[in-house]
Amino acid sequence: MFSRFWKVIVIYVLEAIAVYFGLLVFILPGIFFLLRWSMAFYVLIEHPEYGPIRCMKQSSRLMTGEIKNLVKLGLSFIVQYIVALALQYISSGLISLWKTPPVCVGYAAFYNRLVYWQPEEEAKE
Repeated sequence: MFSRFWKVIVIYVLEAIAVYFGLLVFILPGIFFLLRWSMAFYVLIEHPEYGPIRCMKQSSRLMTGEIKNLVKLGLSFIVQYIVALALQYISSGLISLWKTPPVCVGYAAFYNRLVYWQPEEEAKE
């Protein structure tokens, strides 16, 4: 159960450091790193034999040309975030039970589309 624990921690720390320094230099590099490596945890789940750096590199490869689509997905959840923020004090955090599952499933479906879906033009060749 905990075989991937340290890999997840290393990925999280490396992403956090890169995003933090990217945000210090200028806001755009930090956001760029965050989006490029956003699928690293999903890569690790699918390939537990990969190390943290390899997961981050694979995430970068998967996200090539897909960053705009990930931003659109994130923006589609903005209403849920606003409602959750407004109701946070009333519900004592229970609103996250409503917000978190669709967001997690949305990102997991995005990863599946990146890995397993082929456009019709590529499938014909």
